[in-house]
Amino acid sequence: MRLDLRRFLMLVSAVALGSQARGQKTPDLRIDVGSPPGATGSSAPSMAADGASVYVAWSDDRNGLEDIYCNCSADGGATWLAADLRLDTGSAPGASRSTFPRIAAAGDAVYVVWGDERNGASDLYLNRSLDRGASWLPADVRLSDGYWPEIAASGPSVYVVWRDFRGAGDIFFNRSLDGGSSWLPADVRIDAGFFVTSGPARIAASGASVYVTWAEYRNGPSLPSDILFNRSLDGGSTWLASERRLDVGSAPGVGDSFYPEIAASGSVVGVTWQDHRNGNMDDVYCNCSSDGGSTWLAQDVHLDLAAPAHVSQHPEIAVSGSSVYVAWMEDVAGPHDIDLNRSLDGGVSWLTVPVRLDTGPDVAYSSSPTLVASGSAVYVTWADSPGGISFNRSLDHGTTWLPSHRRIDLGPGGYPPMHPRIAVAGSSAYVAWIDFRDNPSFDNTHGAVYFDLALGFQRFGRGTPGTGGRVPTISGSGHTSTGATFTVHVANGRGGALGFLFVGTNGAAQKSGLLLVQPPLLHVPFTLDGTPGAPGAGSTSMAFPVPNDLTLLGTRLDFQARILDPGAPSRAVGRIVTLTAGLEAWIL
Repeated sequence: MRLDLRRFLMLVSAVALGSQARGQKTPDLRIDVGSPPGATGSSAPSMAADGASVYVAWSDDRNGLEDIYCNCSADGGATWLAADLRLDTGSAPGASRSTFPRIAAAGDAVYVVWGDERNGASDLYLNRSLDRGASWLPADVRLSDGYWPEIAASGPSVYVVWRDFRGAGDIFFNRSLDGGSSWLPADVRIDAGFFVTSGPARIAASGASVYVTWAEYRNGPSLPSDILFNRSLDGGSTWLASERRLDVGSAPGVGDSFYPEIAASGSVVGVTWQDHRNGNMDDVYCNCSSDGGSTWLAQDVHLDLAAPAHVSQHPEIAVSGSSVYVAWMEDVAGPHDIDLNRSLDGGVSWLTVPVRLDTGPDVAYSSSPTLVASGSAVYVTWADSPGGISFNRSLDHGTTWLPSHRRIDLGPGGYPPMHPRIAVAGSSAYVAWIDFRDNPSFDNTHGAVYFDLALGFQRFGRGTPGTGGRVPTISGSGHTSTGATFTVHVANGRGGALGFLFVGTNGAAQKSGLLLVQPPLLHVPFTLDGTPGAPGAGSTSMAFPVPNDLTLLGTRLDFQARILDPGAPSRAVGRIVTLTAGLEAWIL
């Protein structure tokens, strides 16, 4: 069934639309809830999402020295645990510094790894949940000595890479193929280790393939660093005998290449980094492989393509299918802008002019970009000063973007928020960051972890049971964006039953088990498929094209289905019916 929202949205007043000139859930949420607002400092957030589950881990000094905390949502960020969870449970709270948490999720599993000083020097510890954050190991697990860990998960496998000074600053690896229950008996060294590495390694995984990159002073400790790469195609059991150098556009040890980032999708792997080969001004380069890291481009690609007197820093990369995206901060058009370049053919060809993404008003300094890609969509978030956390998106492989970026946070001003992180699952994009609104002095101490849904779907309230005690479900897919089409799905209802989908724009009634959508309402009739009368057998899907009208940006839509069901144990509005939970979406 395909329905046009235009006529319904025209019935909503311009005032109502204008009052929602945002593109995400309101309000944003503080999720480090175990300490009073502004009392302690949270830092270094890391976020992951899978399905409707969202996870954020961070370093927190509420107990004195930093501990590792986590909070979890099972409903796309609508609700969170009432108390955040301390994960470094093998030592007393605040007894030693636990920092640099990194998180990964796959299926029902979520893993957090960090650096920990409980034994003196830095060690690596891990905690994990196999039930989407409901329960965790009673005591964290020591993996190795080392620091700057990075983590990736794929299916039941989890992979960890880190820098280790047992040699000359080498890159080591370990992995578990059973959800973190067992690990290799000995760490695997994956660099040749001629000289010390110049920074942390980065890791990406796709299926059983694991890819690692790092910067290393391969040609001598007094010469510039190069970008190196190694990979395993069998879950970390075997690796290339010799690393591959990726910054091949300059002679070894000449260009000072550093801060690499890596992403992978299937057999396509991309690595980006900062580079000094053109002088002391930073440039952004990239190299890509389309065969799982076996071969790479013969020439790395210069992506920022600006006048000589500029600085391009902190590139981040995302890969989806054969599309590769790189975003960075650059000082060409102002103090710092956020630019992006992209390739649709695995890194072979790129835009000749990068796209500027921070196109909104009142921006003096944009920094800390981070991005994710899923299907044809790519989402970018960053920190603006004096503004806040900003967001832009493209639904067509980076070809077109919102004409003005959107602000995510609702902070009152003062010291600007920082360190945004972004994750995507299905049709929803989630953003977390460090915010200082709860600090009365509005400085960069005592930050808190905040979260918001940038765009997508969230369920709310509860449905009511029908035939056989089955509660019908409601969900969404596709892009709730101008010019796009999204779909609302109703399932688990009585087979062959008639019903109505309620659609509103005035928010949720928040009366669990009753009508959850406030009027005025659009009533969309439907008939569930499935064996007539069979409990849980009925389902249907309704597609909604969104007009390509930018005045709709920020409009909130609320949905709920009412199904006629003689087997329902309760009566409502004069008929025997069953109801789904509510579903919210935001047009962006």
